[in-house]
Parts: sequence; structure tokens; C-alpha cells
Amino acid sequence: KIREVKNELPQVELLEQINKLFEIEAKIEDYELSDISKVRNSESAAVLKKIKDICERNKKTKIDKFSEAIKYITKYWDELCLFLSDPCIPIHNNQAERTVGYFVQARKNFQTICSDESAIVNASLFTICMTAEANGLDVEKYICYALEELHKGVNAERLLPWSEDLPNSLLIEG
Repeated sequence: KIREVKNELPQVELLEQINKLFEIEAKIEDYELSDISKVRNSESAAVLKKIKDICERNKKTKIDKFSEAIKYITKYWDELCLFLSDPCIPIHNNQAERTVGYFVQARKNFQTICSDESAIVNASLFTICMTAEANGLDVEKYICYALEELHKGVNAERLLPWSEDLPNSLLIEG
């Protein structure tokens, strides 16, 4: 009976609906963009409607963390639904959070920057590294290769992280 009561709790119901959204996204991960839009606008939209209903029914709850979740969902509802409008928008922001995480980890190092010029150089290097990683390159190998090639006088355009001219040996193995 405890399990039955627990499953009827609005917190559990909300979590189940959120999990359904991610299950739908996992299912359509390899679909064509037009098919992603169709599934999102039917299945995901229906789940979002249920989530909104749960929030409406429980907006005056006194359960602290659940109340915070309801307020968050309500406040950012339009942003939470944004993935429905464009099949290229992911349902989550994990990649963005991982990218920002690098800056958070490096902030102590950035405190030693004493001039505008060194800040620009650091930001440029950071951008190059992040772009290389986003393009599936081993960052250390890529930087070494690019510096060697620049020293030889190779056109910098051919060394951009998305260039077709880069050797496969720079790709991350796996």
C-alpha cells in the first residue's frame, strides 16, 4: 500500500512525466528533422500539457522542494517548451553546461591575467580549444599540429577545427 500511495504523489507523477519527455527524445534521436518535429508536436506536447496540469493543480503546495520545482517550471515555461519549435534545439542544456564548466574550473587561472591583451589571448586560446573539442579533435594533438603547420607557413584557413584538410590522426579515438 505504501508503494501505491507513493506512486500517486504529485511529485512522482511530475517526475514520471519528465522522464517520458526524455524517453521520447531518446527514441527520436536519429530521426530526420521533420519527423522529430512531428513526434515532438504530438507526443512531447501532450506530455508537456500533463506537466502543466500537475503544476496548476499543485501550485499552492507546501512541500518545499516540490514547491520550488513548480515555481521554476511555471516561471520558465516558455523556455522549457522552446524545443518544440525547432527540431535542432535539444530538450536539455547539458552541452552548454559542460562548456561553461570549463570556464568555472579555469576561473582561478584567469585571476592571474593582468592585462587586456593577455585576457584576449587566453579567451582566444580557450575558444580554439573548445571549438576543436566540439569538432571531435584531440585538443593537444590539434594545437601541436596547428602550431607546426603555421610555422611552415600553411594557410590558417586550412587549420580551422572543422577543416576537411586536417588529418584523421587528430580525431579523438573511440
